[in-house]
Amino acid sequence: MQRSMTSNTPPVARPVVAVFDFDGTLTRRDTSLPFVVFVLGRVKTWLTIVRLVPMFGLDLVTAFWDERLKSQAGQRESLGGVVGKWEANVHERLLRHCFAGMTADRLRDLGERFMAIEGASLIKQAGLRRLAWHKSQGHRCILISASIDVYLDAWATDAGFDDVLGTQLELDDKGVFTGRFAMEPCWGRAKVRRLESHLGSLADYTVFAYGDSRGDKDLLAAADHGFLVRGEFEFTK
Repeated sequence: MQRSMTSNTPPVARPVVAVFDFDGTLTRRDTSLPFVVFVLGRVKTWLTIVRLVPMFGLDLVTAFWDERLKSQAGQRESLGGVVGKWEANVHERLLRHCFAGMTADRLRDLGERFMAIEGASLIKQAGLRRLAWHKSQGHRCILISASIDVYLDAWATDAGFDDVLGTQLELDDKGVFTGRFAMEPCWGRAKVRRLESHLGSLADYTVFAYGDSRGDKDLLAAADHGFLVRGEFEFTK
């Protein structure tokens, strides 16, 4: 007589994924501007920003109207609201003005040098210890960030992350940066979309997530265990 499966069958444990934001969570400050300063120098960077200030104002207006139109179409906060869209526009414009026309190989070389030289002062060692704990438990560890992949990839791999989901730069057929992002910046709700695109349904995993800002709130809400990080990696649920 064949034995039927019953509710006595133990449930299959879901694999565990630990997801870390980068800027402000694993680092002591934002890294986008320090990267530009590292490449261009402090004086040239600030002169560039001063010249771009009027365009940053235009970016804010564009972000407002973009979200207004999406709200009318039932697609409100496609990225993370007006502020999130504006920050993404400003970030893209600054990188375009500074690095458009530069090859991917050159940018990656600069990114690796930036993290090798500046990483020690930027990275929170307590955050790396938390990463090491997850690794010791056999958890899959993912870095997810609005920062660009040219300086995230090599550092994150060396640090022990299994996957790196950063904002990718658009390259032409010759491997040259066009001045645009290749995808929506990995910020706000886009973090959840990017993670689901990479993993599939989050319901198939037990998700730990660590973040520090409004750009992480949707990720923390989507996780089984979402932790808000403060200071030198002190976290609360």
